[in-house]
Amino acid sequence: MPFASRSTVENVHLLHNRLGRARKPSPEEVKTRHEARQRKAEHRRAQQDEERQSQLRQAENRAAAARGRRQEQEMRRQRELLEKMTRAWGQYQDPTELCICGRAGL
Repeated sequence: MPFASRSTVENVHLLHNRLGRARKPSPEEVKTRHEARQRKAEHRRAQQDEERQSQLRQAENRAAAARGRRQEQEMRRQRELLEKMTRAWGQYQDPTELCICGRAGL
């Protein structure tokens, strides 16, 4: 098996060893195998937890960025509305002042 990974080769050897013997595994072998399975399971759970945490952080970052964009957009709208109202108020005020000044004779 020149292209097989080391773990695959080891698994094949372990399988051949298990099939080649007719006796039950010793308590030490059972314990060792059980502990190895437990370590693998713990490692897999830790990886899954880390992946979930990473996805949660990414989702929180995306939500914060979206909130920031919405806030900037709302501020821009408010600023544009204020500018529009200021221009309208200025246009309203100018003719009135001219009219009042003209009547007063100033």
